[in-house]
Amino acid sequence: MSKLSSIIAEKRVKKGYTQDVLAKLAGISAPQLSNIEQGKNKPTSTTLYKLSQALECDFEELFDLLERED
Repeated sequence: MSKLSSIIAEKRVKKGYTQDVLAKLAGISAPQLSNIEQGKNKPTSTTLYKLSQALECDFEELFDLLERED
């Protein structure tokens, strides 16, 4: 699991959201979110922005983590 995937999962849990709830709020599929949280897939910058909005967190923080993982 990558640092980014761990942080997304942690922020989701702190909000009290299930994967289904966060996926709906972000406008992505639950399997897509699951794969991101498991580190199987990296989110696009657009998906990452949607997740940051749904989690009410700083997009730049998440984007920096994504860039470091490349």
